[in-house]
Amino acid sequence: MDLILGIDFGTTNTVISYFENNKPNILYDGIYKSIKSKIGIKNDQYSFGNSVSLNSDKIIHSFKIKLENLDNELLLFFDYLKKIVYKKFPNYNLKTVITVPSNFNDLQREIIRKNFINAGFDVIRIINEPSAAALAYGLTKTGIDEEKILVLDIGGGTLDLTLLLKDEGFFEVIHSVGLNDLGGNNFTQVIYDAILKQYKDFEDLNQLWYACQNAKEKLSWVDNYEIKLANLIYNVNIKKFENLCNPLIEKLENLLNDIKNKYTDINYIIMVGNTSKIPLIKVIVEKIFNITPWLHPNLESVVAEGACLYGAILENVYKSDHNVVLVDVLPLSLGVETADGNFSVIIPKDTPLPVKRKQRYTTDNPSENSVKIKVYQGERIIANKNTLIGEFVFDKISTGGTPQIEIIFKVDSNSIITVTVIDKKSEIEKNILIKDIPKLNYEEINNIIKLANRSNELDQEEITLQNRIYLLNTKIEIAMNNIKLNHLLEEDKKQELLNELCLIESKMNDANNTILLNLLAEIDDKFTNWVQNNVSEDINEVNDMEKLMIMELKDELHNKVIFLLTKNPEWEEYLNPIIEKLTLTNVSLEYLQDKLETIKELDDEEVVSYKDQLNNLCLFIKTQIEEGTINIDNSELSKLIDLVNDSLELLENKENNIDWEIKLNDFNQQCEIFKH
Repeated sequence: MDLILGIDFGTTNTVISYFENNKPNILYDGIYKSIKSKIGIKNDQYSFGNSVSLNSDKIIHSFKIKLENLDNELLLFFDYLKKIVYKKFPNYNLKTVITVPSNFNDLQREIIRKNFINAGFDVIRIINEPSAAALAYGLTKTGIDEEKILVLDIGGGTLDLTLLLKDEGFFEVIHSVGLNDLGGNNFTQVIYDAILKQYKDFEDLNQLWYACQNAKEKLSWVDNYEIKLANLIYNVNIKKFENLCNPLIEKLENLLNDIKNKYTDINYIIMVGNTSKIPLIKVIVEKIFNITPWLHPNLESVVAEGACLYGAILENVYKSDHNVVLVDVLPLSLGVETADGNFSVIIPKDTPLPVKRKQRYTTDNPSENSVKIKVYQGERIIANKNTLIGEFVFDKISTGGTPQIEIIFKVDSNSIITVTVIDKKSEIEKNILIKDIPKLNYEEINNIIKLANRSNELDQEEITLQNRIYLLNTKIEIAMNNIKLNHLLEEDKKQELLNELCLIESKMNDANNTILLNLLAEIDDKFTNWVQNNVSEDINEVNDMEKLMIMELKDELHNKVIFLLTKNPEWEEYLNPIIEKLTLTNVSLEYLQDKLETIKELDDEEVVSYKDQLNNLCLFIKTQIEEGTINIDNSELSKLIDLVNDSLELLENKENNIDWEIKLNDFNQQCEIFKH
């Protein structure tokens, strides 16, 4: 028998919800409905959750933040969760939806999924916490599309602000920001610090901490609270508490104002996490947005309830008067094969459904008026190593000038794909419907992704090989044409040169990358003039020269990017899109030249040093501003904040053609002005 679960595995607490009587219900561990996300070790014996003793030899907590190094601890804790479930529901198949922060990457999601499965859970989906919260609040039922929903999630240790766009019944994250130093613990800390200023010699700090935590919670519904401990009495009222919280509230206000300035049309604000119960937070949110935020009656369990409801809908056991459509994601990337055999991704994997994306292309030959469109599904960078799911011929390409076609992929909630091709000059279009997509289970999808990751290096080598073959063929073809068209060259000399080119061409068969490089070097050494000096005025040969330059620059840029990634894997987020762009056929000369200039700067150690100094200086000043240790008037402070933010944005955008030494000196000079 199946049991549907929604699990909110939090940094501080974990909540389990189960589906029964057509609604989510919270599973207690015997006493509490939230389970502390921690493990205690005492005398080599393990304890978990609410059973962890304060006098344990070692307490492991916050392991959600350090997932990569804690596989064993995760498995132990998840096994403990399974035992809690089995106490009430023995021998059930645990069909589980797990929630994660919206900014979790693929690796973090996979670690969570793998350890839950290893502990005995049948994980049917992993979804974002804000989406689960929005579902629990019933926001799929408003009947209006294009609504923006701000989810404010204040947990024990962090604040997460996520803006969702609801469209056709699904939620897409369009903005996400957070602070790792603004959560319930920080609001406890302000009371704790205030007491220690008055009672400097108080020794039982653990007891004091929990008393402060209790006081913070009580002040959510009473105006005054007295903390009584041995040798300590401290009275705190709501006004005093709010004054102590001012630095924290200022941080929250700054984040909320940033969102308000960027997004003016927010429809709903929902609050998640126990810390949201603090009245001042609700007041601040309402004041900034002029919207009354929604407070769920079970703030600590709302995410787990939403996940559970999601699982019930997936398993078709939820009965509702509303036609709820939930976000699903594309399991594998969709794209087309380009002229050089590469896979050009139009919709990446894990994109929420339904979705519509488009990409522009040109033809390999400007005189072509038809092209075969091959649609593939998969993660390999070489198209034919993925699964071909559809193909058709588009024969309405306008002639004259550079052809431009637009390929549009649309995938609906039932994973039915519509592919549309439009000639941008005539606006003539053609489309096909692809319904028979291979139905793959999670294991098969996972194996495809793993194989793609393992094969990436070999695929890159094969792409390089094909690019060099194409480049060599192009050079040989141009040289042969120019030799044949040269009327000043004697026939014997012509034939001698053509024979040499034919010999080089014959060596290409079964050649590896090293041999091809040697052949390219031979062409460049012996036939440079014949390749570069195009004596024909044929427009196709002029185009061939530009193609030749593009091919050479693509090869050069690819090699430099791979080299930089080897040295600096942390640049993956910036450099990987360049590698993906290089697989396309419609890469412009200007793009390649611009990126080569940027790469040159990234690899310049002196430039990197100046940029690092500027970055560190900005972060140092930003920290001082946040801590309130810079004593200048508000107008000057505003200018300093703008200076820091502008500089950080410039660094983040990786702008080239900037003299970073001058930029650093200029920044220092402007900071000196603020000192006076």
